[in-house]
Amino acid sequence: MNVLLFSTAKRRFSVPEKLHILARLAEGLLTDAQAIDKYQLSPKLLRAWRKWRHQHILKKYKPRTMGKPKKSAAQKLEESERRNRELLKELEYQKLRADALEKLIEVGERELNISIRKKSGSKQ
Repeated sequence: MNVLLFSTAKRRFSVPEKLHILARLAEGLLTDAQAIDKYQLSPKLLRAWRKWRHQHILKKYKPRTMGKPKKSAAQKLEESERRNRELLKELEYQKLRADALEKLIEVGERELNISIRKKSGSKQ
């Protein structure tokens, strides 16, 4: 039976030593139990190292997502002019649509002799 006795003196590992041990573990050259025995580590310390590596080392080398680039004044002006043209087209379309519906109501009232428009004093 393999009993682990940990000394009370804390051994300090440098960053390269930690990374070397973690790399050997990641490559499968060492198991957790072998690393614990060989380097006199605790399982808790090993978990803490892995968390540290993830938070501080791996995140440093991950490509960051790029935010939207800031628009220059000329780009903002061009975009607002484009939006303005779109809104003017939409306004023109809605005016034509309203005129067409108005004509349709007029023709319906005249040809069918019925009242389509709502009376101003009526309740719904």
